[in-house]
Amino acid sequence: MPLYTPIVGSLDDDQLHYEAISYCWADQLPTEPVHCDGQTVLATRNCEAALRQFRPENEQETRLLWIDSLCVNQRDTSERSHQVLLMGEIYKKADQVLIWLGNKSVPFEGATLRTPQYYVAAFDWIARIAKAAEEDDVESRRSNFLRLMQESRDMDLFDFVDVVPWFKRLWVVQEAAMSKKAILFYDQGRTSLESIFKAGVFMAELEASGIGGTLALSNPHWNAFGVHNLAKRTLESKSLRNPTDSTVCDFLGEMRWSRCSEAKDKVFALHGLLTASGLPLPPPDYSKSTADIYRETTVAVLKTTYSIRILEQVDGLGSTPGLASWVPDWSSSTHSIGLLGNYYGALAVGDTFFAFPEPDEKKLALSGSSIDVITARCELSLAHTSERLGNSKNYWTWSKNAQPREPFWRDILKANPQHSTTILFFWNFRVLREFVNFALQPTPSAASEDSVLELYNTLMCLCTSHEEVVEDQAGARLWFSTLAGQWVDLPFEETNDQWMDKAIDTVRDDPQLAGIIKTPEYEISKRISIMKTCSTFQQRIERLAYKTLFRTASGKLGIAPHSVRSGDEIMLLAGGRVPMVVRCLGQEYMLVANGHVEGLVACETERTRSCEITFA
Repeated sequence: MPLYTPIVGSLDDDQLHYEAISYCWADQLPTEPVHCDGQTVLATRNCEAALRQFRPENEQETRLLWIDSLCVNQRDTSERSHQVLLMGEIYKKADQVLIWLGNKSVPFEGATLRTPQYYVAAFDWIARIAKAAEEDDVESRRSNFLRLMQESRDMDLFDFVDVVPWFKRLWVVQEAAMSKKAILFYDQGRTSLESIFKAGVFMAELEASGIGGTLALSNPHWNAFGVHNLAKRTLESKSLRNPTDSTVCDFLGEMRWSRCSEAKDKVFALHGLLTASGLPLPPPDYSKSTADIYRETTVAVLKTTYSIRILEQVDGLGSTPGLASWVPDWSSSTHSIGLLGNYYGALAVGDTFFAFPEPDEKKLALSGSSIDVITARCELSLAHTSERLGNSKNYWTWSKNAQPREPFWRDILKANPQHSTTILFFWNFRVLREFVNFALQPTPSAASEDSVLELYNTLMCLCTSHEEVVEDQAGARLWFSTLAGQWVDLPFEETNDQWMDKAIDTVRDDPQLAGIIKTPEYEISKRISIMKTCSTFQQRIERLAYKTLFRTASGKLGIAPHSVRSGDEIMLLAGGRVPMVVRCLGQEYMLVANGHVEGLVACETERTRSCEITFA
């Protein structure tokens, strides 16, 4: 059992030198005894493993470490609130931050499909690509990256990112971002966080240059380190009060993917970082409601940036009690991804305007123009396949997916929650078939070219700026015809789409999922998996989770979260970047979500008249 002696120090003492440990509780219970200050306290297995890793090998040496489970009384709410206020400074003033990911002797929850040595090898690969990123010679760096990319074909890095809890937890984001220097450790391996960031930049450059295979690496890299990278950028931003700078809003949007055990910590876990960035937040107070904490944060962002783009994160799918409709619900790690603001850059209606009609700032007044009305909505919406429904016996009560109503899909999902990702992968082909029927009349093969491109562009509206998306009318018609079950014989194409092959193989190999083989969706997925153009389209629409199609009174096609309904208005808000769906509630309005309207052009908005409306 490790032996530790507490040392009392002050953050104002420049002579105080210590290292801070960043690790994850990983939902573990404190079961491991640790001797500290003449007492025996219990720590989690992950905490105890970190302490063993970082204690000096020579018992005569000392090492001054800060770790939350031993330095903060977790049972004292008052002390927790006070320590949360100091947390950013604690990690900022540490000589270095030691990021403990775990070791092979403490198995990860859900890591049942891989051996412990697999995760050691995966981290070793990450460490080597981080080292390659530090090379000064560009050609040498490029050569080593391409060689390492070839090696990575034998491993699925998503598996490593998915099972290591540190990558998914929110508290650690601030700890890493505010550090002077951060080193990641897994088992006996180590690498620099700064080098990993550099590797990500270089991978993005390779991807932009058209080097094949980079997406399979850059996606898990972004999933693992994207929010930490944005956190660093938020701290370094010098233009928080510039309405054209979206850094803090981008960061708050990205942090939604990260998890914490208490909804209030979606703000409190970042308090030091956000205030250091210039955002004037009130001190952490766990006695406040989650709704009030989120509202106060949204108000601070609005007033500080003098921009309303934080409202783009509203999706109408949240469940936080008492939350105002105009306040983003950050409580869940899954949400509907918002539109790209630059897509609608020319549509802004007037200068930014917002006001708070009442002193308590619970209502928000905005100026906007109503430009259309939703008259029809598709009954189905694309499912989020990675909600990890299998982690809860009661997932039907908390999932944001619009659950399948068809008996076969509903029953197989209820009976096999551990396979929810695979089942919803095939269910989404059923949804896309419905999208095709909703948007293309009478059939995909007979639909006009304009209709095909309208649906294609609508489904591609969330493609990121570095992806080249061209109006491929022939490819789109082939994709839609295949979804509709109208087969076209084509030669086999090498797609290297492991994500599709994995789902198909899972269904083939598991008797509990055998019923899916008999569905049209299974046959459609097989055909698309060998058609490079179609499989590329299919992968790009992964960002459309929770969204459904709609038609407007003017006949335009659009897409938005399934929280929208017929009768909702499409509105452009003064200073806004994207169309917003709003719902009239008598004298006041509800902000529902942002929504893409295909073919909306600036000249159509010039005839509209702005008015001030209040959102509750």
